[in-house]
Amino acid sequence: MAGQSLGGVAALAFAAAHPDVVDQVLAYSPSVWWRPGRTARPSDVTAREDWIHALVAGCPSGAFGIRLASGRFEEELTPGVAALADTARTAGHDVSHTVYAGGHDEVWWAALLLDHLTSA
Repeated sequence: MAGQSLGGVAALAFAAAHPDVVDQVLAYSPSVWWRPGRTARPSDVTAREDWIHALVAGCPSGAFGIRLASGRFEEELTPGVAALADTARTAGHDVSHTVYAGGHDEVWWAALLLDHLTSA
């Protein structure tokens, strides 16, 4: 299961809801600031949104691997993605968080996606 931006957080949520059908989640620049019911980007995207943390932490330990990535130029997003990686690690998941030299678009995600797909 893979997704980028809002698709990244959707991939994580799907895997959490269906851990029996997902082996690996690739979530690039996941919008960890989002939660159900939110209709717009908040003024502070650095605030922790516990919804996705609770979903990931509530999954059976090691149910699926999680490959997170965010860009060095995403100063507001990357700390939240790193915090989610810590939550997943604490919950016993196989997780990695790559910070790549780039921003929030597919030009930066493409090479990493190919690497993760080949190693999955």
